[in-house]
Amino acid sequence: MFNFNTESLELTLSPLALGVIGGAVVLHWLWSTIGQSPRQKVMLATWSAPREGSIFTKTALDCTAMLAYIKEKNEGLEASDPTKITVTHFVGRALAECLKDAPDLNRRILCNRFLPNKTLDISFLVQVLGGTNLYQAKVDSIDKKSVREVASILNSKVKPIRSGTDKNMSKSMGPMKFLPVWVIRTVIYLVGWFSNVVGLDMSILGMEKRPFGCCIVTSVGMLGIEDAYVPFSPYTNVSLFVLIGAIKDHVVVVDGQPAIRPMVNICATLDHRYLDGFQGATIGKKLERVFANPHILDKKLD
Repeated sequence: MFNFNTESLELTLSPLALGVIGGAVVLHWLWSTIGQSPRQKVMLATWSAPREGSIFTKTALDCTAMLAYIKEKNEGLEASDPTKITVTHFVGRALAECLKDAPDLNRRILCNRFLPNKTLDISFLVQVLGGTNLYQAKVDSIDKKSVREVASILNSKVKPIRSGTDKNMSKSMGPMKFLPVWVIRTVIYLVGWFSNVVGLDMSILGMEKRPFGCCIVTSVGMLGIEDAYVPFSPYTNVSLFVLIGAIKDHVVVVDGQPAIRPMVNICATLDHRYLDGFQGATIGKKLERVFANPHILDKKLD
Protein backbone atom coordinates (compact mmCIF):
# COMPACT_ATOMS: atom_id res chain seq x y z
CA MET A 1 0.00 0.00 0.00
CA PHE A 2 2.94 2.33 0.60
CA ASN A 3 6.70 2.40 -0.04
CA PHE A 4 9.27 4.43 1.94
CA ASN A 5 12.66 5.12 0.34
CA THR A 6 15.23 5.47 3.15
CA GLU A 7 17.79 7.16 0.91
CA SER A 8 15.57 9.89 -0.56
CA LEU A 9 13.18 9.90 2.43
CA GLU A 10 10.28 9.72 0.03
CA LEU A 11 6.97 8.08 0.87
CA THR A 12 5.02 6.70 -2.04
CA LEU A 13 1.37 5.81 -1.54
CA SER A 14 -0.46 3.42 -3.78
CA PRO A 15 -3.90 4.31 -5.16
CA LEU A 16 -5.38 1.87 -2.66
CA ALA A 17 -3.67 3.64 0.29
CA LEU A 18 -4.82 7.01 -0.97
CA GLY A 19 -8.34 5.65 -1.29
CA VAL A 20 -8.30 4.28 2.28
CA ILE A 21 -7.01 7.58 3.72
CA GLY A 22 -9.48 9.60 1.70
CA GLY A 23 -12.33 7.31 2.74
CA ALA A 24 -11.35 7.62 6.42
CA VAL A 25 -11.33 11.40 6.16
CA VAL A 26 -14.75 11.42 4.50
CA LEU A 27 -16.19 8.98 7.06
CA HIS A 28 -14.83 11.10 9.95
CA TRP A 29 -16.29 14.24 8.40
CA LEU A 30 -19.69 12.59 7.93
CA TRP A 31 -19.65 11.10 11.45
CA SER A 32 -18.88 14.40 13.18
CA THR A 33 -21.04 16.58 10.93
CA ILE A 34 -24.32 14.95 9.91
CA GLY A 35 -27.10 15.15 12.48
CA GLN A 36 -25.32 17.60 14.78
CA SER A 37 -26.26 21.25 15.19
CA PRO A 38 -23.62 23.99 14.90
CA ARG A 39 -23.96 24.55 18.66
CA GLN A 40 -23.27 20.88 19.43
CA LYS A 41 -20.19 20.89 17.25
CA VAL A 42 -18.87 24.09 18.81
CA MET A 43 -19.27 22.53 22.29
CA LEU A 44 -17.37 19.40 21.21
CA ALA A 45 -14.66 21.54 19.66
CA THR A 46 -14.37 23.75 22.74
CA TRP A 47 -13.98 21.41 25.69
CA SER A 48 -11.98 18.36 26.63
CA ALA A 49 -11.50 16.89 30.11
CA PRO A 50 -11.26 19.73 32.70
CA ARG A 51 -7.75 20.53 33.93
CA GLU A 52 -7.69 24.30 34.48
CA GLY A 53 -8.00 26.23 37.73
CA SER A 54 -11.40 27.88 38.14
CA ILE A 55 -13.06 29.63 41.07
CA PHE A 56 -16.82 29.25 41.51
CA THR A 57 -18.68 31.71 43.70
CA LYS A 58 -22.27 32.78 44.29
CA THR A 59 -23.89 35.72 46.02
CA ALA A 60 -27.61 36.06 46.82
CA LEU A 61 -28.79 39.64 46.48
CA ASP A 62 -31.94 41.44 47.60
CA CYS A 63 -33.64 42.83 44.49
CA THR A 64 -36.08 45.17 46.26
CA ALA A 65 -34.16 48.38 45.54
CA MET A 66 -33.07 47.23 42.08
CA LEU A 67 -36.63 46.42 40.95
CA ALA A 68 -37.83 49.79 42.26
CA TYR A 69 -35.00 51.48 40.33
CA ILE A 70 -35.90 49.68 37.10
CA LYS A 71 -39.58 50.53 37.54
CA GLU A 72 -38.70 54.19 38.07
CA LYS A 73 -36.47 54.31 34.98
CA ASN A 74 -39.08 52.60 32.78
CA GLU A 75 -41.96 54.77 33.95
CA GLY A 76 -43.94 55.99 30.96
CA LEU A 77 -42.04 53.91 28.39
CA GLU A 78 -43.77 51.61 25.93
CA ALA A 79 -43.08 47.88 26.20
CA SER A 80 -41.26 47.99 22.84
CA ASP A 81 -39.13 51.03 23.70
CA PRO A 82 -35.48 50.19 22.83
CA THR A 83 -34.23 52.08 25.89
CA LYS A 84 -36.29 50.03 28.34
CA ILE A 85 -34.13 48.65 31.15
CA THR A 86 -34.13 45.01 32.26
CA VAL A 87 -32.43 43.12 35.08
CA THR A 88 -29.70 41.99 32.68
CA HIS A 89 -28.87 45.58 31.71
CA PHE A 90 -28.70 46.63 35.34
CA VAL A 91 -26.53 43.69 36.42
CA GLY A 92 -24.14 44.25 33.51
CA ARG A 93 -23.66 47.90 34.42
CA ALA A 94 -23.33 47.03 38.13
CA LEU A 95 -20.62 44.48 37.28
CA ALA A 96 -18.73 47.14 35.36
CA GLU A 97 -18.76 49.32 38.46
CA CYS A 98 -17.31 46.42 40.47
CA LEU A 99 -14.68 45.58 37.86
CA LYS A 100 -13.37 49.14 38.04
CA ASP A 101 -12.17 48.20 41.52
CA ALA A 102 -10.67 44.91 40.26
CA PRO A 103 -8.40 45.91 37.35
CA ASP A 104 -6.64 42.53 37.48
CA LEU A 105 -9.72 41.00 35.85
CA ASN A 106 -9.67 43.49 32.99
CA ARG A 107 -6.55 42.00 31.45
CA ARG A 108 -5.60 39.45 28.85
CA ILE A 109 -2.76 36.93 28.69
CA LEU A 110 -0.49 37.23 25.67
CA CYS A 111 2.46 34.82 25.44
CA ASN A 112 2.51 34.21 29.22
CA ARG A 113 2.33 37.91 30.09
CA PHE A 114 -0.58 39.85 31.58
CA LEU A 115 -1.54 42.90 29.55
CA PRO A 116 -4.13 45.51 30.65
CA ASN A 117 -7.07 46.24 28.36
CA LYS A 118 -7.49 49.84 27.29
CA THR A 119 -11.24 49.84 27.92
CA LEU A 120 -13.64 47.89 30.14
CA ASP A 121 -15.88 45.90 27.80
CA ILE A 122 -18.52 43.31 28.72
CA SER A 123 -20.37 40.99 26.36
CA PHE A 124 -23.80 39.45 26.84
CA LEU A 125 -24.93 36.09 25.48
CA VAL A 126 -28.07 36.15 23.33
CA GLN A 127 -30.24 33.11 22.67
CA VAL A 128 -31.03 32.53 19.01
CA LEU A 129 -32.91 29.88 17.03
CA GLY A 130 -35.27 29.14 19.89
CA GLY A 131 -32.45 28.67 22.40
CA THR A 132 -30.51 26.13 20.30
CA ASN A 133 -27.63 28.55 19.77
CA LEU A 134 -25.92 31.49 21.44
CA TYR A 135 -24.20 34.61 20.17
CA GLN A 136 -22.56 37.52 21.94
CA ALA A 137 -23.36 41.23 21.95
CA LYS A 138 -20.69 43.50 23.42
CA VAL A 139 -20.91 46.89 25.12
CA ASP A 140 -17.65 48.84 24.83
CA SER A 141 -16.48 51.04 27.74
CA ILE A 142 -19.54 49.97 29.70
CA ASP A 143 -18.24 51.61 32.89
CA LYS A 144 -18.64 55.02 31.21
CA LYS A 145 -22.26 54.46 30.18
CA SER A 146 -25.54 54.79 32.04
CA VAL A 147 -27.84 51.82 32.55
CA ARG A 148 -30.18 53.27 29.92
CA GLU A 149 -27.33 53.59 27.42
CA VAL A 150 -26.39 49.97 28.07
CA ALA A 151 -30.00 48.96 27.40
CA SER A 152 -30.15 50.98 24.18
CA ILE A 153 -26.88 49.55 22.83
CA LEU A 154 -27.76 45.97 23.69
CA ASN A 155 -31.29 46.16 22.34
CA SER A 156 -30.01 47.59 19.05
CA LYS A 157 -27.56 44.67 18.72
CA VAL A 158 -29.88 41.91 19.91
CA LYS A 159 -32.59 42.61 17.32
CA PRO A 160 -30.52 41.70 14.21
CA ILE A 161 -28.93 38.75 16.05
CA ARG A 162 -32.31 37.19 16.86
CA SER A 163 -33.70 37.94 13.42
CA GLY A 164 -30.70 36.28 11.80
CA THR A 165 -29.62 39.41 9.91
CA ASP A 166 -26.45 40.12 11.88
CA LYS A 167 -23.57 39.93 9.39
CA ASN A 168 -20.92 38.76 11.84
CA MET A 169 -23.14 35.99 13.18
CA SER A 170 -23.87 34.77 9.65
CA LYS A 171 -20.16 34.70 8.80
CA SER A 172 -19.13 32.83 11.95
CA MET A 173 -22.05 30.41 12.26
CA GLY A 174 -22.60 29.61 8.58
CA PRO A 175 -19.53 27.38 8.09
CA MET A 176 -20.33 25.46 11.32
CA LYS A 177 -23.10 23.62 9.45
CA PHE A 178 -20.72 21.64 7.24
CA LEU A 179 -17.27 21.77 8.92
CA PRO A 180 -16.13 18.75 10.99
CA VAL A 181 -15.41 19.20 14.71
CA TRP A 182 -11.60 19.00 14.41
CA VAL A 183 -11.57 21.87 11.91
CA ILE A 184 -13.97 23.93 14.04
CA ARG A 185 -11.75 23.37 17.08
CA THR A 186 -8.70 24.76 15.27
CA VAL A 187 -10.55 27.69 13.72
CA ILE A 188 -12.35 28.95 16.84
CA TYR A 189 -9.21 28.77 18.97
CA LEU A 190 -7.12 30.65 16.42
CA VAL A 191 -9.79 33.25 15.64
CA GLY A 192 -10.57 33.71 19.35
CA TRP A 193 -6.91 34.22 20.20
CA PHE A 194 -6.20 36.66 17.38
CA SER A 195 -9.39 38.67 17.96
CA ASN A 196 -9.73 38.79 21.77
CA VAL A 197 -6.08 38.52 22.86
CA VAL A 198 -4.03 40.08 20.08
CA GLY A 199 -6.85 42.48 19.26
CA LEU A 200 -7.06 42.00 15.50
CA ASP A 201 -10.24 42.75 13.59
CA MET A 202 -11.37 39.37 12.26
CA SER A 203 -14.63 40.62 10.75
CA ILE A 204 -13.92 38.64 7.61
CA LEU A 205 -14.49 35.52 9.73
CA GLY A 206 -17.35 37.02 11.77
CA MET A 207 -15.34 38.24 14.77
CA GLU A 208 -14.89 41.92 15.53
CA LYS A 209 -11.90 43.21 17.47
CA ARG A 210 -12.07 41.93 21.08
CA PRO A 211 -15.61 40.50 20.66
CA PHE A 212 -15.94 39.17 24.23
CA GLY A 213 -14.28 41.89 26.31
CA CYS A 214 -13.07 40.80 29.74
CA CYS A 215 -16.36 39.39 31.03
CA ILE A 216 -19.32 37.46 29.60
CA VAL A 217 -22.79 37.74 31.15
CA THR A 218 -25.63 35.31 30.58
CA SER A 219 -29.06 34.92 32.15
CA VAL A 220 -31.20 31.88 32.88
CA GLY A 221 -33.91 33.76 34.77
CA MET A 222 -36.42 33.29 31.95
CA LEU A 223 -35.94 29.52 32.36
CA GLY A 224 -36.82 29.66 36.05
CA ILE A 225 -33.36 28.46 37.10
CA GLU A 226 -32.12 30.10 40.29
CA ASP A 227 -28.43 29.25 40.08
CA ALA A 228 -25.88 27.52 37.88
CA TYR A 229 -22.24 27.96 36.97
CA VAL A 230 -21.06 28.70 33.46
CA PRO A 231 -18.15 26.56 32.20
CA PHE A 232 -15.25 28.46 30.69
CA SER A 233 -15.07 28.60 26.92
CA PRO A 234 -11.28 28.72 26.42
CA TYR A 235 -11.46 30.33 22.98
CA THR A 236 -13.17 33.42 24.45
CA ASN A 237 -10.06 34.27 26.50
CA VAL A 238 -12.00 36.14 29.20
CA SER A 239 -11.31 36.19 32.93
CA LEU A 240 -14.89 36.04 34.19
CA PHE A 241 -18.25 34.47 33.37
CA VAL A 242 -21.34 35.70 35.24
CA LEU A 243 -24.76 34.02 35.31
CA ILE A 244 -27.95 35.77 36.46
CA GLY A 245 -30.53 33.47 38.03
CA ALA A 246 -34.29 33.80 38.33
CA ILE A 247 -35.67 36.31 40.83
CA LYS A 248 -37.77 34.50 43.43
CA ASP A 249 -39.17 35.32 46.85
CA HIS A 250 -37.22 33.94 49.79
CA VAL A 251 -37.36 34.31 53.55
CA VAL A 252 -34.35 36.31 54.73
CA VAL A 253 -33.32 38.03 57.96
CA VAL A 254 -33.88 41.81 57.93
CA ASP A 255 -32.98 43.75 61.08
CA GLY A 256 -33.02 40.52 63.06
CA GLN A 257 -36.50 39.52 61.87
CA PRO A 258 -37.64 37.09 59.12
CA ALA A 259 -38.95 38.82 56.01
CA ILE A 260 -39.89 37.87 52.46
CA ARG A 261 -37.72 39.53 49.83
CA PRO A 262 -37.22 39.06 46.07
CA MET A 263 -33.77 37.50 45.76
CA VAL A 264 -31.47 36.75 42.84
CA ASN A 265 -28.36 34.58 42.70
CA ILE A 266 -25.39 35.97 40.82
CA CYS A 267 -23.05 33.07 40.03
CA ALA A 268 -19.51 33.68 38.83
CA THR A 269 -16.83 31.50 37.29
CA LEU A 270 -13.40 33.12 37.52
CA ASP A 271 -10.06 32.23 36.00
CA HIS A 272 -7.74 31.65 38.98
CA ARG A 273 -4.79 33.04 37.04
CA TYR A 274 -6.23 36.55 37.23
CA LEU A 275 -7.19 36.79 40.89
CA ASP A 276 -7.75 34.89 44.10
CA GLY A 277 -10.76 34.33 46.36
CA PHE A 278 -10.12 37.40 48.50
CA GLN A 279 -10.35 39.75 45.52
CA GLY A 280 -13.48 37.94 44.38
CA ALA A 281 -15.10 38.53 47.77
CA THR A 282 -14.32 42.25 47.43
CA ILE A 283 -16.25 42.34 44.15
CA GLY A 284 -19.19 40.55 45.79
CA LYS A 285 -19.38 43.13 48.58
CA LYS A 286 -19.31 45.99 46.08
CA LEU A 287 -22.12 44.34 44.14
CA GLU A 288 -24.20 44.15 47.32
CA ARG A 289 -23.74 47.91 47.86
CA VAL A 290 -24.85 48.70 44.30
CA PHE A 291 -27.95 46.50 44.62
CA ALA A 292 -28.84 48.19 47.93
CA ASN A 293 -28.41 51.65 46.41
CA PRO A 294 -28.82 51.44 42.59
CA HIS A 295 -28.64 55.22 42.15
CA ILE A 296 -24.90 54.90 42.79
CA LEU A 297 -24.65 54.07 39.10
CA ASP A 298 -26.22 57.41 38.19
CA LYS A 299 -23.98 59.38 40.55
CA LYS A 300 -20.85 57.82 39.07
CA LEU A 301 -21.65 59.50 35.77
CA ASP A 302 -22.38 62.97 37.17
